[in-house]
Amino acid sequence: MPPTVTAPSVQQPVGDSSANNTIPVGVVKQVNTEGLNVRKSAGVDDNEPPLAQLSRGASVTLLGQSKIIGNRTWVLIKTGNITGWVRQDYLK
Repeated sequence: MPPTVTAPSVQQPVGDSSANNTIPVGVVKQVNTEGLNVRKSAGVDDNEPPLAQLSRGASVTLLGQSKIIGNRTWVLIKTGNITGWVRQDYLK
């Protein structure tokens, strides 16, 4: 009888800001708040000004990457010629 092979256990640290989660590529979402900051990197860095601010109803395309920082999910988006990170909870 052949030996039983068990897949290794993979654990992701809770609250790990470097943890990436895959999301669909090419899905178009709309901004559901006024003045949504698009950032160069996920998270809020007061020393780094936003790349742009998006108006309510603006369309963005998801690029298939997300990061969880604290208890917030940030997604990589593209809109026009701008590519950056926004909080997922401000998209619908």
